[in-house]
Amino acid sequence: MWRVPLILAGLGLATVIAFRIDAAWGLWPLVLFAPLAIGIGLAKPEHAPRGGALLLGLAALTSALRLIPEVWPCAAACAGARTYALLFGLSIEIWGTVAGAVVAVLLLAARSHERAPWWASIPLWLVAGAAMSFLILAWRLDLACGHCRAVQSLVLAGAALSLRWAPLSAWFLVGLLGLHAAYHPQVHRAELELPETITATSAAPAATDDGVLAFLRPRSATAATVAALTPADEVIDTNRLIGRADATLILDEVVDLRCAHCATVHSQLLADLKPHLAANRVAVRIRQAQYRQDPLSIQLGRWLFAAAAAGQTRHAEVVERLFGLKATDVAGARTAADPAIDLPALDRIAADSAPLIDRALNRDRSALIRLRFTNPVPLFVLHQGQRELGRWQGDVVVAEVVAAIAKAAP
Repeated sequence: MWRVPLILAGLGLATVIAFRIDAAWGLWPLVLFAPLAIGIGLAKPEHAPRGGALLLGLAALTSALRLIPEVWPCAAACAGARTYALLFGLSIEIWGTVAGAVVAVLLLAARSHERAPWWASIPLWLVAGAAMSFLILAWRLDLACGHCRAVQSLVLAGAALSLRWAPLSAWFLVGLLGLHAAYHPQVHRAELELPETITATSAAPAATDDGVLAFLRPRSATAATVAALTPADEVIDTNRLIGRADATLILDEVVDLRCAHCATVHSQLLADLKPHLAANRVAVRIRQAQYRQDPLSIQLGRWLFAAAAAGQTRHAEVVERLFGLKATDVAGARTAADPAIDLPALDRIAADSAPLIDRALNRDRSALIRLRFTNPVPLFVLHQGQRELGRWQGDVVVAEVVAAIAKAAP
């Protein structure tokens, strides 16, 4: 009796594991699961709600895994989709977990199509519409989030297996359009803040020479002219380094301090780089990604430079304590930040040294363009002088970065 549901659950679990290993699976699970689920539902209609419940339950469990960043690292939030991380003040993973669990319970209670009340399919139609809305959003933003696709494919597979009463399918559109309206009527893309000496044109998104989509980087920007550094500029740039300014190699680390995955990678990297930092083979330079329409990303950069103005030790301490910050706006950051950081003191330094901090932020914006930065974070670029020796991005294997440093500066 449980053969069909167990087969479906096993296939669903295999999909989750495959996504965890390689997010590039794309939408293949939908192509695989939808016909399979519909076929089994037609052949064994008495098992359809039970199988659908298992798939929706697995979707809820998969969604809950993202609540533990160490189990399933952030992908969409670190790829410029932070705008969509919360819905009505709650994490979308919480919404996904609760919705999947509730619908799974309703399907188990129904047991068969004949016993289910007429309204039982409405929550499933709503959840399926919301899943499709997220798929469309990911396509529009050109995001490849393995976790999101795993959840959505399981939801749609469970829906294909369990949905009934075609007249109620209008609720699918309610779920799809309702989620869209709950965020905003227009897709928000994460675009880099431009340096003041660079002006963006209104050119349509297109592939650039290096293959990076234009909407993920400053559009058709002209070259920036960088003014000569003052002694104060040089001090603040030196103080932001982890290591010495005369190190053989420089490792640029572009991060978003709110990204838990970035925090995990950074911590592991510094632990593995200790002998290389001590031997002056490499110095690490941290750059906070600055996005338009995201004031907190720019404010985080301002706080880091204010800390650098106070000294190298102070900068390292602030970086360590700000990593993994759970906030979406500046006001929330002031509340959520570790009190030991003393943000009011950093605000005073930033106000007293405003021209210095503004120039530093502007240099970083130019550097992000020079580094060909595009989402996701983190991005690591290894340099020796002006020569680039390697770059790693997203799901970075720290051992590869360390090995490249050991090879370049034995």
